[in-house]
Amino acid sequence: MSVTSRLQSSTVSSQSSLDLHTPVKFIKGVGPKRADDLASKNLFTVEDLLYNLPYRYEDRTHFRKVKELNPGEYASVLVKVLTAGLMITRKSHVRIFDLAGRDESGVVRCKWFHSDYLAQRKVFKPGQTVIFYGRFEVDPYGTGNLQVINPEFEILDDEADSGDSLEMGRIVPVYESIKGCSSRVLRRILYSVLDQLKGVTDALPAEIVSRRALLARAVALCEAHFPSSGTAMQALGGFRTPALRSLIFEELFFLGVGMALKR
Repeated sequence: MSVTSRLQSSTVSSQSSLDLHTPVKFIKGVGPKRADDLASKNLFTVEDLLYNLPYRYEDRTHFRKVKELNPGEYASVLVKVLTAGLMITRKSHVRIFDLAGRDESGVVRCKWFHSDYLAQRKVFKPGQTVIFYGRFEVDPYGTGNLQVINPEFEILDDEADSGDSLEMGRIVPVYESIKGCSSRVLRRILYSVLDQLKGVTDALPAEIVSRRALLARAVALCEAHFPSSGTAMQALGGFRTPALRSLIFEELFFLGVGMALKR
C-alpha cells in the first residue's frame, strides 16, 4: 500500500494517535533526546516536521552504473566497498580518507579531505553496500577512474533489500542534515508520522483549492515526502509537482495574508 493510501485509511482509523499539534517527542522513534535535536532546527510539532520538506530527491528505482558516469555530472551510484582508509600526501601532508568502491561495471574513488573521523569511527568496511551521491570527475592521480570529493553517502543494511524499504526501489527524499537525525532517520520518522496522522484539514479556503486545482493538504504533504512511483524527477527537482506546488502556494498565500494584516 502506498503512503498516500495508508494516510487516507489512517484518517478514519481509531488506532491513529497523531495530529498536527502533537509534540515531536511523542512520535515513535523520536523521544526526548532526538526531540531536542529537532528543536535546534525549530521543529517542535508534527506540523513543523511535515513542513520541513526534502531539499532534493534521488531516483533509487535504478542507479547509474559506474561506466555510465560522465565527468562533471551529479549522480548516485550503488557500490560495494573494496578498500577504505586514511592516507597522507607526501609533499603537502594533506590527510585524505580514500575509498574504492565498485559495481559490476567498474571502480570509483570517493575522497574526503580532513575527515579523520571516518577512519577513527571505522565508518566504512570492505563488503558494505553504500550509495554515494556527488559530482564525479576524472581522478588526476588514478588510472582513468572517476572520483567524487566529499560525497553524500548512505550505508545500506538488510532492510534495504526488503519490499517495504524506504531506501531502495523508490524515489527517496533527502533532507538537510540535523544533528542526531540523519536523512535516513528522518525518512523513517516521517513515514511513521504519515501512517498515523489524523485530522488533517485543508488550511486554504475550499474555493481557492478548487479554483487553483490544488491538492488536499493531507495528500500534498504525503506526496511531497514520499512521491508516487512515476513522478517526474525533473518536476521534483524544480519543485513543480502538484504536491509541492500546492504547499508552496499555501505558504505564499498565508505570507500575503500576514502582510495584508500588518498593513
